[in-house]
Amino acid sequence: MVCGIERLGLLGRKNGYRSAMAILQHAEYLQTGTCRMGPDPRTSVIDANLRVHGTAGLRVIDTSIFPDNVSGHPAAPVVAVAEKAADMIKESWRL
Repeated sequence: MVCGIERLGLLGRKNGYRSAMAILQHAEYLQTGTCRMGPDPRTSVIDANLRVHGTAGLRVIDTSIFPDNVSGHPAAPVVAVAEKAADMIKESWRL
């Protein structure tokens, strides 16, 4: 059995494995680059302070702001972004 291909009833069909892979595929990596950063709301999702354009009080602080996948485990870069974001938030609240 390959990824439940028998359960889907695709075994033995023409292009059965190809159909199963199309149905059962999923991302092996954390999704990156889905929240483009920039000053223009027409071409980006967040500004340089991680604030979502057009939405008050919402910031994006995860791997979606990375322009590409990191070569290692993303835990350390995410912590670094979170630390920087915490500093930005404290600065905006003047804490």
